[in-house]
Amino acid sequence: MKKVFLGFAFLAILSLASCKEETKDKVEEATEAVGDDIKASTEEAVEKIDSTATEVKEEVKKEIEHMDERVD
Repeated sequence: MKKVFLGFAFLAILSLASCKEETKDKVEEATEAVGDDIKASTEEAVEKIDSTATEVKEEVKKEIEHMDERVD
């Protein structure tokens, strides 16, 4: 009887331990997913900033050329 009870106790402990391991794996996967989302969002923001900076640079260049023409 003791062996059966100890066997069930051992199985219960193993199942709890395995659940904890699954939980750890899920948390790790979720953390990686969040990290990937942050990385993608950051890259997208950098691209938008770069393209906007390029557009502003071109507009400023055009305005300077236009002002030079008016001054002459």
